[in-house]
Amino acid sequence: MSRVSSKLLVATAQSGDTDAADAVTEVVRLCRARLGRAPKGAILFAASSYDLEMVVATFRHNLPDVPMIGCTSNALFSNGEVFERDSVGLCLFAGDGLLCQVGAAFEPGWHPERVVELGHAHASMGRPALTFLLQDGLAPNAARVVEQLIEGLGNPAAHVVGGVAADQHRFEQPAMFFGDKVVPRAALALSLYGPFDVAIQRAQGWTPVGASLRVTHAVEDTIYELDNQRALDVVRGRLGTDDVDQLRCYPFAVNVSSAGYDYLRTIRSVDPQRGSVTCYAPVPEGALVAVSDAQRSTVLAASETVGLSLREDLEAPDGLLVFSSATREVVLGTRAPEEGELIVGAAESTPVLGMYGYGEIATGGPSNRFHNNSCIAVALRGRSA
Repeated sequence: MSRVSSKLLVATAQSGDTDAADAVTEVVRLCRARLGRAPKGAILFAASSYDLEMVVATFRHNLPDVPMIGCTSNALFSNGEVFERDSVGLCLFAGDGLLCQVGAAFEPGWHPERVVELGHAHASMGRPALTFLLQDGLAPNAARVVEQLIEGLGNPAAHVVGGVAADQHRFEQPAMFFGDKVVPRAALALSLYGPFDVAIQRAQGWTPVGASLRVTHAVEDTIYELDNQRALDVVRGRLGTDDVDQLRCYPFAVNVSSAGYDYLRTIRSVDPQRGSVTCYAPVPEGALVAVSDAQRSTVLAASETVGLSLREDLEAPDGLLVFSSATREVVLGTRAPEEGELIVGAAESTPVLGMYGYGEIATGGPSNRFHNNSCIAVALRGRSA
């Protein structure tokens, strides 16, 4: 799909061809035809089942000079192919008023200063209208990386949206694409500069269950005590299991109040000896949390809200990118394709590309910019001259 305005052009495409070179060639051909002019920036997604070196090499053969970032994903959806686990997806950007810049910070979880420097580099060209951020799916300190990039950009109100690379629930080594290489352990940024409007929406669909709990001892991502009891004992007592694959579907709702909660934190691992649970991002000591649960209907209702709210926020956008949680895919099961169908349906003729990863990134939240179990979407629209 493509949409044309006086300032911004966006084209998306998806291919389920099992051959890596053929799949990439197809999405490049479709996007270039839909764009109608030379692209200035690109985001590339591919399933980890592909020959990833071939994915990147084929992209570079077809578009040797286009700035690109990308990563592996659990599944993709778009206007043409609503949901596929083994596919390649591409989004190209163009327009007379558009400038694009890409950059990378390697091993960001261990070298936070590199992420700040990445932000500084992108701020040197002016204030971006929007920055896409992709991260390694297994690297530590993912939430901190988002904050460090915003610090480097020098704008607390910066629009930053993105996701975390995934490898179809193998949890071995999700991959990143940058330049002409497949790279591990990286934070990748693509900034768009120009007179564009941006709208961001996020939703979850999980509901707190049972009494709320006070985080009485936590260090970074690991919760040791809830209500002065061993955290794992409390979770096991509530859910009747300490199997991590099951616990991922019951995230902590954080900062619970009568109005709801701020965000979700998914359990990543447990330590029976210490009685601790480790999440994919920090949970503040002293926070009020609750175990949460979701039904397929509530998850899909939240997804539909994202699409409809964006349509209200930004009439006739030029493009829509979605970053959804791999856990949502698991909870939805056979109904997973419906999430994409709802969002694509709400977007009408707007080009859409969505990916499923191990974490979601969006600014504009009440107290957090790194999310779990969420559906996040960003709409872009060029302004008329």
